[in-house]
Amino acid sequence: MAGAFVLIARHSGLLCVLMHWYVVTPVICESRAQSCYHGNCSSTIPLYIGGMLSMTVGWDGTGCLVAAELAMEQINNRSDILQGYELRMASKDTQCAAKLGPRVLFHHIYNEPQKYVIFGPPCSPSALIVASASTYWNLITVIYSALSPVLSDRVKYPNVYRVNPIATALFNDVFIWMMQTYDWRRVGYVAFSVESILQVQNTFIEQAAAINATVVSEVVRDTAKNQVENLKREDVRIIMAYVFEGQARLIFCEAFKIGFYGPEILWVFPGWFKANWWLIEDIHVNCTADEINEVVYTTNILGMDVPVISPLEKLTVAGITPTEFVREMERRLEWPRYETFTFNNYVGYAYDAIWTIGLMLNRTVGKLKETNNIKRLEDFTYIDNEMYQLFFDGLAATDFFGATGHVKFLEGERLGGTGISQVQAECDLGWILHNRNCFLMSNNETADWSQAVTSCEMTGANLADLSQENELSFLSEKSMSSESSSKWHVGRQSNSVVEDNFGIQNNLTSLWNRTDGNILHCFYVDFVDNGLVKPGNCLQERPFICQKAAALTSVPIATYTSDAVIWKNDLKWAGGRVPMDRPAFVSVTTDWIEILIPSYLHILVTSLTATGILISLVVIFLMSMFSLRQIFSPSKTIRSFDFIILISSVLMYLTVICTKSHLLPSLSDQHHLIMCQVHDIMVSLSFTMGVSTLVAKIWVIYKSAAYSSAKHMVHKTWMLNIIILVFTSVDVICLLLKHILYSAYIETVALHNEVDEANPNHVTEYYFKRCSSGDAFTPLLLAFGDKTILLLIGSFLSYEIGQANLASAGESKQVAICIYNIILFGVCGLILTSLLKNTPTESYIFTSSMIICCTTFTIIVLYLPKVIRIIKNPTDNETEQDQSQRPPSVSNASMLYRNTNDMHLQAHVPNELWEENLRLKKEYQRLQQLVLERTGRRPPDFPATKKT
Repeated sequence: MAGAFVLIARHSGLLCVLMHWYVVTPVICESRAQSCYHGNCSSTIPLYIGGMLSMTVGWDGTGCLVAAELAMEQINNRSDILQGYELRMASKDTQCAAKLGPRVLFHHIYNEPQKYVIFGPPCSPSALIVASASTYWNLITVIYSALSPVLSDRVKYPNVYRVNPIATALFNDVFIWMMQTYDWRRVGYVAFSVESILQVQNTFIEQAAAINATVVSEVVRDTAKNQVENLKREDVRIIMAYVFEGQARLIFCEAFKIGFYGPEILWVFPGWFKANWWLIEDIHVNCTADEINEVVYTTNILGMDVPVISPLEKLTVAGITPTEFVREMERRLEWPRYETFTFNNYVGYAYDAIWTIGLMLNRTVGKLKETNNIKRLEDFTYIDNEMYQLFFDGLAATDFFGATGHVKFLEGERLGGTGISQVQAECDLGWILHNRNCFLMSNNETADWSQAVTSCEMTGANLADLSQENELSFLSEKSMSSESSSKWHVGRQSNSVVEDNFGIQNNLTSLWNRTDGNILHCFYVDFVDNGLVKPGNCLQERPFICQKAAALTSVPIATYTSDAVIWKNDLKWAGGRVPMDRPAFVSVTTDWIEILIPSYLHILVTSLTATGILISLVVIFLMSMFSLRQIFSPSKTIRSFDFIILISSVLMYLTVICTKSHLLPSLSDQHHLIMCQVHDIMVSLSFTMGVSTLVAKIWVIYKSAAYSSAKHMVHKTWMLNIIILVFTSVDVICLLLKHILYSAYIETVALHNEVDEANPNHVTEYYFKRCSSGDAFTPLLLAFGDKTILLLIGSFLSYEIGQANLASAGESKQVAICIYNIILFGVCGLILTSLLKNTPTESYIFTSSMIICCTTFTIIVLYLPKVIRIIKNPTDNETEQDQSQRPPSVSNASMLYRNTNDMHLQAHVPNELWEENLRLKKEYQRLQQLVLERTGRRPPDFPATKKT
């Protein structure tokens, strides 16, 4: 029954037509002519607007209700608009909250009276939800303050018409224009963490990229510490902040804590904040109002918002000018019923939105009459698609001049402008503004120091504190234009030099007076004497200067449109000049000094290297002279191993000399690169040849424990030569691959700079050059891979010999020590080289020390015992002549067998027996020599020692 009643009620207009010929028709139709709602009857038919405002918490939109009521009153008083109808509003408070938007919408829909249009919501979060839902009830949403660009999506929100400009046009377009005007190419953009605002930020980043500008973007919500620190770290100076009041105070609090404020910084905020928003105490901000006020006083702050009214003084659709509209609003806000309501920048848009709705409904009435449609405006229901389309047509034809300017829609959006305001300092009449401080010069009025203090305090000021040099210069110019004395009473002075009556200069930081006998001394400034602040007699009457902080207020600067910029007032920048997006360019003279290895160090290292080379050559000579003795192996193969080790040592010594130093200061990069390549080749090949030979020698010793056959040892000897050749060939291939795939180049590395204290624009930059193949892992693998494998094999063999108790056999102990020595020095050298890669001198000292010490230690361990034996026993063992007379049957292979077999036996017999064996051999050789001398015939050799 209730559903039928609602159906009949919704289609009462159609029911009246169907029953036109019946007697009940006059009764039903009479309800149109006389409307009663909640007991209030009138001769006109009310048309209700579903109002959604923000009245209590959230954004303060109370003034918009007053503007809407003013517009409805003017429309209802017009006989040419909605004749026979009365425009009314059923308003509800959304508190600018997204969750309340749909609740208020459903209240309007499911509660009488019938709503024709939705007015609002004022804030984007709730507007997005309401606009997407209201279309299902054929309700057009006319918005007067929501800024989100998401609402411009005509596919998702086809029923939205927005009287106010969107955020991208309101903020982004103007900010881009300012960037182009002032040549800002690096800016910051801080956005509140809401989807609609983040989309505005993303759109701005795209717009900035189109003009080749860089944007440092940040997002804030409940904290701004990291964001502000990042802006300071990135040295961002021009910053747009699309946030709310609370976040703005939070940002300035963090800026105060880290000192990120001053005349070089510009913040651009939305202009809808409350007056003096920075002075409002906020429990969510860990700063006092005075601390935030200090940031505001020293920093440039701009505001961007919709223009309150049109700058054009011409009649609006209501027959009044925009200025008269503002006066009427101010008058109404003084009414008792509106005593808690406030004026905001969007009252003009709320006013024009109601006029837009009224004219749209009026066009719909005219359209119904023109088409002889049986429906009337009051017949509209939430399922009436035909009337819904007529509303769209009426809005599309909107074209009038309102309080905010020309109102016309393009795809549901208003083509409007942006108001630009600036927080500026203002002084009272007669005061002089400078650096956001107000100064009052008494001129012809004189007083003693105490009277001057009292006089300034009566005006809410103090005697001037001339703490900055530019203030002294500024006031000095002002004093010269007056006829007063050049000496003026001042209060305290913070940084300038103060001269007392005794000629002593002091830096004072607080108000200072003193008694010297019976004379009281107080401050005065002498502008003739270069503005020097001096202590003087406090009773002396002089003119005085008062100082107080200027009052800060938001001043309208200009109105920006896509066609023109209408200026109202001048921009006044803190510091007296336009802030820059980067430090001002100053011509700096730079001297580049290359760090080279000192000459004395290169000479010292070369001398040590020459000594090592000389030692290697002496050993080679001795080995050639005494090759037939038991001291040096008579085997050509074993001797060739020793030659390779000594030659590779010489090459390793030479690598230390190959470096760029002050001995070769003019060495070109090309020659330096060649030197580096030669150095790398010599280091790599000498290391591989030397270590592979040591591994081969210890391999002979290792195998001698298992094999005693001379035939087998001959076979192994030529295989050892092959092994050395293979490792050397692999190293050559790795060097070639590294050179082909990762070509070396000269890299310039900056070290540090020094600024000339006498001339800050003169800088000395220190650098050095080094050879590099890049930071990739592959070049390192090619350079050290084969050498690492070689050292692992050598360490394994040394360990195995030690475990087999063969460490005392022949040279096995010495070779093992050499291999361990190379591993130790190699690892230490690599670590120190990587740690000291950016300190060329220290790196050269440690690298050359490692190479010289490691190479010298290897030579000493291997050959010093043999040299000592030669020195002690110069005639010990057979001569070359004896060797020539040896029977041919005694081959190199048998000698190698004998040597290796002896080494094997030495490891298995007591030392006493072994020494006795050696003694007997020597005695037998002596007897051989005697027989040879007396008979001319050589007796047979001493029998080889048999393995038992």
